[in-house]
Amino acid sequence: MVGLQPGYKLAEHEEETGSGGFALPVRTFWNVFWRRRIGECAYERAGRTGKAQPEAAGVPVPQNKILNCEYRPNEFLNEQKLCAEMGNISRTPMRDALGRLEQEGLITILPKKGLMVSGITEEDVHSMFEMRLLVEPYALRTYGNAIPREQLEAYAELMHHSERIEDFCESDDDFHELLMSTLPNKYLRSAYDRITGLNTRFRIMTGKVSMINQEQTCEEHLQILDAALAGDWDGAAMALQHHLELARDKAEGVIKVIRLW
Repeated sequence: MVGLQPGYKLAEHEEETGSGGFALPVRTFWNVFWRRRIGECAYERAGRTGKAQPEAAGVPVPQNKILNCEYRPNEFLNEQKLCAEMGNISRTPMRDALGRLEQEGLITILPKKGLMVSGITEEDVHSMFEMRLLVEPYALRTYGNAIPREQLEAYAELMHHSERIEDFCESDDDFHELLMSTLPNKYLRSAYDRITGLNTRFRIMTGKVSMINQEQTCEEHLQILDAALAGDWDGAAMALQHHLELARDKAEGVIKVIRLW
């Protein structure tokens, strides 16, 4: 086994050892192992739109509550109330932060009406998958050979033992981020990042469990990984495209039978 950091060892129950280390429970160990082994690429999104940022340029913003749907789509927001909730900050930095959220498509500023959390329509979902199908296979086919092999191997190991994953949706997001992590085109990257927040909100609104079949998703991920580890980037891109097409078809089926607020 590789990737275990000094000071940790595998154990069935959490307890302090007499050897200067700590014995971790199996699930905790694999959580630590996976995050450290895969590396920092999964956390680069902390500065992008796909993961909530607790602060932007030192100013707390309501991004978390929008992405988690605590502020529901099409809900009107009160600027004064937001300033109070974010620690009684002044309106100027709050408006700067809200401007960034508008650029990211998370809120809509309506003249003479106020702020509204952007809704999600059937067209939004279609456009989101259209963007993903255009960008993700291209990035993997063209730049996938720059992805560190050990990170691909770590994900392959994880997909063979999916019971060790505590948050499968987060794992799925991080896997796709890894495949995109070597894309150097900042314009494509910026456009792609804008839809990751939409994907997060859509999953929450439709229910995380209903949107992902874990066993099927792991099999599809392994098809991508097997081709990538064999150096067959065309094959990996084709497997990724098939994976996204299946996800799109399921999402469009779900959206027809539920009401997205």
